[in-house]
Amino acid sequence: MQTLLYPTAHAVYADLRSEPYITYRGKRGIELDKSNFDALADVLYHECEWEAWEIESRLKHYEGLDEHDWA
Repeated sequence: MQTLLYPTAHAVYADLRSEPYITYRGKRGIELDKSNFDALADVLYHECEWEAWEIESRLKHYEGLDEHDWA
């Protein structure tokens, strides 16, 4: 029998609920917290290896984008 290499959806969902850029709405699910887009931008840049321009094009409501430190 092959071992799964990826976490289950339940585990991923539980992890996401604890992130600062996610708001948990109970039965309504989760949604992005626009006031914490800086943390999401860091994850996308450092962990997902997105380019800054990709993040800028997708996080249009991130008001601190011009001053974001990509280092």
